Amino acid sequence: MKRAGMLILAAAVFLGIIGGTWRLWSAGSGAKKGYTFDLIVKGTSMEFWKRVNEGAQAAASTYHASVTMYGPAVEKDYVQQVGLVEDSIARKPDAIILAAADYRLLAKPVQDAIDAGIPVIMVDSDVDNSRTVAYVGTDNEKLGTMLARQLCQRTDAFGEVGVVSFVKESYPAVQREKGFRDAIRSDKRFAVLDTVYAYSDVAKGELLTKELIDQHPNLTAIAALNAWSSEGAARALSKLGNSRIRLFAIDCMPEEAMYMEEGVLSLALLQNPYQMGYYGIETACRYLKGETVGNRYTDIYPVEVGTMFDDLYQQLIFPFDS
Repeated sequence: MKRAGMLILAAAVFLGIIGGTWRLWSAGSGAKKGYTFDLIVKGTSMEFWKRVNEGAQAAASTYHASVTMYGPAVEKDYVQQVGLVEDSIARKPDAIILAAADYRLLAKPVQDAIDAGIPVIMVDSDVDNSRTVAYVGTDNEKLGTMLARQLCQRTDAFGEVGVVSFVKESYPAVQREKGFRDAIRSDKRFAVLDTVYAYSDVAKGELLTKELIDQHPNLTAIAALNAWSSEGAARALSKLGNSRIRLFAIDCMPEEAMYMEEGVLSLALLQNPYQMGYYGIETACRYLKGETVGNRYTDIYPVEVGTMFDDLYQQLIFPFDS
């Protein structure tokens, strides 16, 4: 009971704003019998998804549920994710909480789950299916809009803008790019180039960024649309010693924070993966109890070198073990 109380307190503090992270891989396992959920993420080895799981496990403790995380080792293996949803249907959990790697490819497995009587709550990434219970995560179009506005406000030079995205058919990638392009279109100082896709591969993001720089001498800024695209772009700019091109990013992991200190990364917009996991489980529990639920957007935080050491941002950028 003491451990459960501590977990509830930790979740309350985090969700109240400060964003602390907790490694709660087995929370809910000792609670009284309740709902059983499958959390299917894009990549189990990546810190972002570990933190989604931490939030989910904290909510499981609060609501006396059990959550098990599944996912490919790396984000780009969306074909394996289809199989994981099919496996989950066979297990018949009370609900599936899914971060879909591909907007269209995962639509049929999601429909299969719904047809089998299993509610599906989307976190981080939606699918092409109107029968899911709810979407919980970042408002990705708003995120792209915010990134464009920050770039316009902080970039004085005229020129071309490169966009380094991640998985082409990923719903967040599509929405972030839409928000970015719609917002920057009115600023006639900039011409936005065709988007390139790193598929959440840091090395590929680095290579694509070098190619953008080589092929576009008028390149003045780069927008990187997720953590791995951002890290790859920052590596390329750092190695080339390029201080002329400004980099604006979505997400910021420890290596990117290092590049921010160096002056390579001008600004990052942070998401709150812990909230995604917590609210995803909370939404599932409320829905199963017959309550009315709907989409729920999680917080976005702009961070730059002058604010990156604030407590809130430190705990979002540098997760710690408890």
